[in-house]
Amino acid sequence: MIIVRATQKLLNNQRLKPEMIDQSMENKIVLGEWYANTITSSFKGKSLVIYVHQPSLITIVIAGKTIKKTFTEFAKRLQNLLTRFTFPASFVTEQMIAFDSSIITKTASRKMLGFMNSITDHLINRMYSYENFEDIDLEEEENILMNFVHGSKNIFMPISYWGNYFVGEDPFRNFHELKNEENSIQLIPNENKLSRSEDLHMENQLMKLQIEDFLGGQIMGGNELELPAEIENLFLKNIIEFEKQSKHIKKVKIVELLGKHTFKQAAELKPKQLKTALDKAFALLAKNNINLDFLAEYSDEIKYKFISEELIHEEAQMMNMPGMIMHFIYEEFHPNKDFDIRNRIKHFLFTLFENEEGENNYQFSCKEEFRLNNEYISLHELKLKANQLHLIHDLESIDDYKLKQILFNKENKKAKVIGHLEIKIEGSKTKTKIPITFFAELSNDWWELTGLEFEWFN
Repeated sequence: MIIVRATQKLLNNQRLKPEMIDQSMENKIVLGEWYANTITSSFKGKSLVIYVHQPSLITIVIAGKTIKKTFTEFAKRLQNLLTRFTFPASFVTEQMIAFDSSIITKTASRKMLGFMNSITDHLINRMYSYENFEDIDLEEEENILMNFVHGSKNIFMPISYWGNYFVGEDPFRNFHELKNEENSIQLIPNENKLSRSEDLHMENQLMKLQIEDFLGGQIMGGNELELPAEIENLFLKNIIEFEKQSKHIKKVKIVELLGKHTFKQAAELKPKQLKTALDKAFALLAKNNINLDFLAEYSDEIKYKFISEELIHEEAQMMNMPGMIMHFIYEEFHPNKDFDIRNRIKHFLFTLFENEEGENNYQFSCKEEFRLNNEYISLHELKLKANQLHLIHDLESIDDYKLKQILFNKENKKAKVIGHLEIKIEGSKTKTKIPITFFAELSNDWWELTGLEFEWFN
């Protein structure tokens, strides 16, 4: 007997009431329990039904809307898939006998529903590569899903699950631990008589050439990190899909992506209500793969007003790719010069005084023409002075930098920053405060340090 655990959506399509099952019915045969769901395709009026094995995640894809009209086809397609992937003939025969009877019940695992959501997202994305519903190659989609990577800690694929299973290993052993000679389950060699790994390698090389052709560059390689062919294959396919979609990209307003959600005015909300509304707004953005960062500290009111009054009216590029996140930064809309300058000084001081190898890093914060105590100095000479400072003054550490004041010119394109360093001398229990003044300039929307006054550098 086959147990089919259908999602509520699929049960509703067929107006089915889930049957109660006896625990003794479960796990009688290896391929005896399946989760099923329906997928609305990108083609009007057309749907797919997917059957996903618990727990190996073998996935069978069928055109249709109900279990009643797809179950017979499900059994045929499963047998064909098992044959394509060289499952032992005796195993296939034993499993297919169980399809003489079935029972439909409700789902019982959130984890399985999570896996199904990933598979669903993948298939929806794949549909955009077909011009017509009838063109969808179901066999090809099933083959791809046999090599689909699942999990976070224990990473596996359906093909690696069964490779491990038939050699008597833990089915969930990480796929990269499965040696080629152990992999008893693989797709039947193609017309070129290539093995699955050889076929993947060739496919990856061809995709790299394709990417280099339309991007006009060369893909950098190295021996530091060698990706498994399956991972590299998925990565390259995502790049190609991104480039394909970018040619016909649509722009939509964020508010449309959020389902035209209605936001209350910030002025109408009390502090606790505002906090709740802000949390819901962030959750709504995350649900729609939108990430918003605030680099500096702001009140809940400022954050909520930005989301509800500004961000939702921004246009975004519509890309139908699984896992792709749109990223927004508040400060790109509302530059925070105080925060930028403070960050630049913090980075500069850390790399100048604390990191002996940090010359290139602190140059990131400075203009090449740098003025130290009214004299221009090269950044290399500045680094040498910083390295010598510890020896000359018996420094144990530079503990902190305190900012007293930032003075801007009328155009807000130059700034003078007054503060002091807190320095600890070896053998001393107290900290010494040494005045230090920075000069900064805005160039191409980027604040750079142009000089400093620091008496210990004299």
